[in-house]
Amino acid sequence: MTTTSPDTQPTRERELSPLRRRVRQAAGQVLAIDRMLGEDRSCEDVLIQLAAVQGALRAIGQHILACHLTDALGAVSTGDLPAPAAAEDAAYLAGLLANVSSPRSGALPAGQPATRPVGDHRRTVTEKPRPAM
Repeated sequence: MTTTSPDTQPTRERELSPLRRRVRQAAGQVLAIDRMLGEDRSCEDVLIQLAAVQGALRAIGQHILACHLTDALGAVSTGDLPAPAAAEDAAYLAGLLANVSSPRSGALPAGQPATRPVGDHRRTVTEKPRPAM
């Protein structure tokens, strides 16, 4: 997001207010994960909460990128920013967002099933896997 002049500050604050609320909600979800780990909650419960946080952060990032692209397009249309510079900047930021929000980051190694194993699927984070019978 770009810096704003004093006359556009109230508008920008209105734009940022819902985004900041979403960031605080995601921070609360992260704290909830910490509590869940302290309570030795099931792996499934913790992973569900992690997925929710990742989704929230991905949405926040997409919103910020959309705002940046809107600002950059405005700057290009007024001649304040050359189009190639805007395109390079947009590609860089989109790449950052893609790396952070990639569903493959932290993915299972090739050949490992993505489904829950049959049997004890409600193990907690600190429990050791039970030997197969």
